Amino acid sequence: MEHRASQEANTELTGAKEEILTAISSLKSEFSNRLEEILTAVEETRKDLTDCTERITQAEVRSSTEDEHAVLEETQVLEDKFVDMETRSGLNNLRVVNLPEGAEDPDTCSFLEGWIPEALDMGPLRCPIVMERVRRAEERKQYSTENFDNEFSEP
Repeated sequence: MEHRASQEANTELTGAKEEILTAISSLKSEFSNRLEEILTAVEETRKDLTDCTERITQAEVRSSTEDEHAVLEETQVLEDKFVDMETRSGLNNLRVVNLPEGAEDPDTCSFLEGWIPEALDMGPLRCPIVMERVRRAEERKQYSTENFDNEFSEP
């Protein structure tokens, strides 16, 4: 009887041992599957993050290139406007030569507004000449032609 009881206990232990081993194997398989899912999710997240980083870098490069291009275009437009304004301002200038010093009144603008039509014998004008500002230019240097004549005169 004892032998039988010990054999039954041994069989029960073997059955329990097999159940435990089966449960451990099942848990191991479950953990392995879950770990594989987690590793797959981490890898996908890493790929997504890499893609996002590349797109952000490309966008920054595009943006800075577009900004530089826009600034260069705006600079060129402003430079062109400046040159145009300088050219136009020079086109409206008049130079009056050999007008004696002191011939103009204290108000030089008014004097020239009346003197120009009179000097050019223009008669009455439909709209008057308006001067924005007038200034006396520096005297030009008189160059001697003596050396010039001597260099090129025939012997």
